Amino acid sequence: MASWAMPAMGNDERIPMSGTITLVLENPALNIDGELKDVSLSGFRVEHSCAWLQPCSVARIRYANLEKKVRVMWVRRLGDRIETGLLHQETYLIHRAIAGDGAAFSDLIAPYLRGLRRSIHSILHNPADAEEAMQEALLKVTLHLDQFHFGSACKPWPDRIASREALKRLRWNRRHFHDLLQGEEEEDSDWKLIERIADRAGSPADILERKEFAAAITSAVRSLNDIYRQIFVACDLRQIPVTEAARVLGINIDTANTRLHRARLLMRRHLQRTYTR
Repeated sequence: MASWAMPAMGNDERIPMSGTITLVLENPALNIDGELKDVSLSGFRVEHSCAWLQPCSVARIRYANLEKKVRVMWVRRLGDRIETGLLHQETYLIHRAIAGDGAAFSDLIAPYLRGLRRSIHSILHNPADAEEAMQEALLKVTLHLDQFHFGSACKPWPDRIASREALKRLRWNRRHFHDLLQGEEEEDSDWKLIERIADRAGSPADILERKEFAAAITSAVRSLNDIYRQIFVACDLRQIPVTEAARVLGINIDTANTRLHRARLLMRRHLQRTYTR
């Protein structure tokens, strides 16, 4: 039978190997016992006696404690025996995806999508950010398929890319949130912000009273835990919409509203203690 050459087994170093190997065909359902001849990073070479095996068939191999999905790449007769070249299914799909086959990329990544989303959501709790990180991760996987080390397990590779993209988005969010809080002027501290909010007009006594109130507000803000101070300063002092604050903090809108409500209660209690002494 003629060999089927796309994609080829490549120039991988082949290591002689022996032992009984079973090919489990999916269509038609059939088990084929054969003899393993050699292995490489890309696949296997097997001898058997089944004339039913055809190039392009998908099968699973069972050898010792190993079970792996493979693609039949070529079949040729050697006297009364038949020799078959098998390529790891993931290796086959990567070759096809690099050649521009979008369906092959979908088949390659489909088994890992749920795990990738779970990894990203464990870092980014905001659905919109998580989806952006997911799309960026899939793009990076597509662009760098040629850097995959054949012979390695495929699953950890896209997972590492997805985790890096999620962490990158988280760092960007934190920097962006810091920039939003700091404003354009470096000296724009909470104290200076609160002072600017206070109206400077009025008598010296009014100004003094407002400065004392600004100092009390600043003290109350600084007493808040970080998760409450961030949302309070963003929404109540900087007037950033709560939806935007939630997005850059990587939290959902309900959590943001809950934290903001809690921050306001804590501020009120702090100020009540200050003015009832």
